[in-house]
Amino acid sequence: MCVQSSTQHVVPSPSNERASRSALATLLLLVSGLVLSGITRGAWAAELSVLSVSPKNATVHAPVVTPITVHFDRPVLPASVTSDSFWAFARTSGTVSGNFVFSDGNATVSLVPDAPFFWGEPVTVLLSHDLVAADGSPMRSAGYAFRFTTRVRASPLSLAIVNTLSTNIAHESSVPYGGNPADLNHDGFADVVLANEGTDDIRVFPNAANGTVALGPIVEPTAHCGDTPSPSDFADFDHDGNTDIVVGHYGDGTIGVLLGQGDGTFGPVQSISTTASTTVGVAALDVDGDGDFDVAAANPFAGNVSLSINQGNGVFGRVTNFDGGGVTEWPLTCGDMNNDGIFDLVIGAQSSATIIVRLGLGNGSFAAPIVKAAAGAPWMLSVGDVNGDGFEDVAVANGATPNGAILLGNGNGTLGTAVPYPVDPQVVATDLMDLDGDGDLDWGLSSFGGDWRILRNGGNGTFTTLLEFDSPLAASCILPTDLDNDGDIDLVLVDENADIIKLVSNSGTARTGDINLDGSVDAADLAILLGQWSSLGTLLSADLNGDGSVGGVDLGILLGAWGD
Repeated sequence: MCVQSSTQHVVPSPSNERASRSALATLLLLVSGLVLSGITRGAWAAELSVLSVSPKNATVHAPVVTPITVHFDRPVLPASVTSDSFWAFARTSGTVSGNFVFSDGNATVSLVPDAPFFWGEPVTVLLSHDLVAADGSPMRSAGYAFRFTTRVRASPLSLAIVNTLSTNIAHESSVPYGGNPADLNHDGFADVVLANEGTDDIRVFPNAANGTVALGPIVEPTAHCGDTPSPSDFADFDHDGNTDIVVGHYGDGTIGVLLGQGDGTFGPVQSISTTASTTVGVAALDVDGDGDFDVAAANPFAGNVSLSINQGNGVFGRVTNFDGGGVTEWPLTCGDMNNDGIFDLVIGAQSSATIIVRLGLGNGSFAAPIVKAAAGAPWMLSVGDVNGDGFEDVAVANGATPNGAILLGNGNGTLGTAVPYPVDPQVVATDLMDLDGDGDLDWGLSSFGGDWRILRNGGNGTFTTLLEFDSPLAASCILPTDLDNDGDIDLVLVDENADIIKLVSNSGTARTGDINLDGSVDAADLAILLGQWSSLGTLLSADLNGDGSVGGVDLGILLGAWGD
């Protein structure tokens, strides 16, 4: 995208911007020459509105080099655009730093990242209600949020297990169940983070950071949690630029928040009581429009969902509980299911065998349940656009049935009929990823009583089994991420009873002609190559064959990949 800029400024460090929001709002109104006395948010004739965003919500093939652009219905006040009011968190690479660029008379604002995104990572963008238009009209109180996923390079899907690592340290039984990839130490590589039910801790395998599918030894000491940590989610809760984790504790019914230290370790756990005996699914999302991540959690045996509001610094208030809309709410996730710029909750209820969508209202509450049969008893949920229509869909692992099921979203919060796919017994995890790099999401299912199964997307949200990896004892989840930074998705297979992870290398081509990393090989890449023609060195971006020079061989590689 070409952005015509009239003004730009650098996004400051988030930790230096945590001022009073009410004071900021007052200052902004004074700057715009308005009289504050007696004026309230509702007194304005109209609110500052978002007309469109780029990349669009639910996109699964966004370039890794792309500005995050928001088009408003009127000019914004540049002073109101800060790293608190307009920011992004990338699921693997972390909080986005960069420049703000203003165009179209300040009606368009772009966050231009300092570095490319990681390949195949979800990116959540948060706009807070502290944004103000140049005419003084405020952003709606619900703020605005959207999420997209970056593209990956094409792969012929030659997948090979290259290593098996123990999740134990001293011959104990760790029982790794939930996990996520994240660059915890800011070295540009994805580390592996596991929640361990047997040792009640978070264990981190740092990436070897040498361009291979390899991990270093577990970071010690490990981060202590509550009783039986299980599902988890990532966010930057205190907005300090480091990735944090939230985990549900099956054994004591608490939610645990651990703030990242930026070096691969976490601080002490903040335990949030839900008043339930068991907490399972957790999700990080902004529910009140203030531009930070709050937390929701499912409490299956209490029959409700807990919500805890972030105070803006990673400290959470007391929970409020509400009925989830089913019986035995177990898994929980989030996504914008009706494309209104407000994240919604998606809940799985085991005993009623249903999927429930609770549309967010942007004020910390949710609309009435929208209920759909799940074709089984949901154990885990994942959300993504699997058929390319721009709407979020739901992929569910139905533990006891056993099957995985796909429910296509209609774009208004409702879901289509569940389409089941039989798998091995006790399927406990569902993971979506673009494994072959064709621009649609493939599907991984993990069965406690069987194996890890990869299903390939036909492009329209229908799936066929591609391959299976045998599990030693109990497959518990698949962590998809690019471990070696070659542009394709590798896999981390987790077995919770064998206490191991298996590293799977994908065979996608590391060096293509996509020199500027915009997702295609075209004239822009050719211009870069010609500009470096006959140059010598070890850090030349156009040195596609890695021989230390730019010449005819590199040109041949680029032309061979033209249009990819």
